[in-house]
Amino acid sequence: MTETRNISGVIVEDDFNDYPWEPLWKHPERIPQEIQDYVSFMNNPANSSNCSECPANEDFSEWPGYRKPCGQFHCWVDLHCQDN
Repeated sequence: MTETRNISGVIVEDDFNDYPWEPLWKHPERIPQEIQDYVSFMNNPANSSNCSECPANEDFSEWPGYRKPCGQFHCWVDLHCQDN
């Protein structure tokens, strides 16, 4: 059975007969490249405040009161890396 799902804006087709009910961490080859790139970027402290390359950049620079183009007060990379 093939099912199409939307994961973080990425359309993923899964064939659940190949890996029934197993989590993605057991089969990293099934994780779409776009999601792998997002996770790699967000978990790299060197990318802190690198807004021009950030996948969360939504060009919200005109929103009053917000300091980041993603619309957040704090950098998403910093939030992802705070436990590392």
